[in-house]
Amino acid sequence: MLRTAVNSKMRGLALLNSPAINKGTAFTQEERRRNGLKDLLPPAADTFHRTGAKDAVLPHGHVRSVALHPECFIVAAEATADQIGPVLRAKSMLFPGQANILDTEVTTAARLAEFMFDTGLA
Repeated sequence: MLRTAVNSKMRGLALLNSPAINKGTAFTQEERRRNGLKDLLPPAADTFHRTGAKDAVLPHGHVRSVALHPECFIVAAEATADQIGPVLRAKSMLFPGQANILDTEVTTAARLAEFMFDTGLA
């Protein structure tokens, strides 16, 4: 089971440096107080909808990236699936072959970047 900041014994920068439990600017004021995060985060709790896909610049020069919008994962999956050719599709393959993996990654990344710019997430 994945630990959460509420159940973690980590506090302060140790908690912020743990990607498994760090919620960045989404910590509530109570969680900030309880976990020793006062003055380590911007003053207000942020939600994804408020922050978008931007980096939060924390005191002392630390930068914490905000999680990707869930729709980004759908766009990336669709972009990858669209690259499956008819031969692989006939074999019920879910991913393009490894032979052109670089082209697949670049095409998927370009489509995701286009989505993020078109929707204002970048």
